[in-house]
Amino acid sequence: ATDKRAADKKAADKRAADKREADKRAADKRVADRRTADKKAADKKAADQMAADKRAADKRAADKKAADKRAADKRAADKKASDKKAADKKAADAKKGKPPSGRLDGIGSGKTGTGTNGGSAAKPAAEVRQAANASIGNEVKPFLRACAPSGVGVSDLRVFVSLSLGKDGSLQSANVYDVKGINASNQSQVEPMKRCALQAVKKAAPFKLDPDGYDVWKTHKIQLKPN
Repeated sequence: ATDKRAADKKAADKRAADKREADKRAADKRVADRRTADKKAADKKAADQMAADKRAADKRAADKKAADKRAADKRAADKKASDKKAADKKAADAKKGKPPSGRLDGIGSGKTGTGTNGGSAAKPAAEVRQAANASIGNEVKPFLRACAPSGVGVSDLRVFVSLSLGKDGSLQSANVYDVKGINASNQSQVEPMKRCALQAVKKAAPFKLDPDGYDVWKTHKIQLKPN
């Protein structure tokens, strides 16, 4: 009977030890499963955030591309309109018997020739410079409108640019030498406007100018306004 009681106790102790071991394994598995689930959830959250960031970046890139295209289309349309206006004026001047002079909008001097070809005296320097000013201004205008900053008082700004030009109308150098119309409301837009003026001049070059007047317009100063 004593041996049986000892055997029963040993068996009961083994069953209890086996149960404790099984319970421990089950608890360890639950902890491991919980860690795995937490890691999976964290990985999914990170992946979702990366996907959201990529969608946002793609949208910003698409919006910028669309904005750039609209700006380019506007510049092209403005240039086309400017070129058409110049062509229409040239045709109108030709109908009136005025000599063609390239894209020199706003010129109507009535001269019948320049230098030796026309058989008359060369145009006065003031007239040549006025013609160059009109032509350069018309060619720069669409590019200036495309990049001019906006804001209160910007239209008051006047940017003065000094140009050095080649005989073919190419731009050798450009320098902003003065800005007028600065006030408290537009102070922050002065530098952007100066950059825009230089950018517009560079994009508009080469300018279509009368080569006979090169000695007059090879160095030229022009005033640019945002509007």
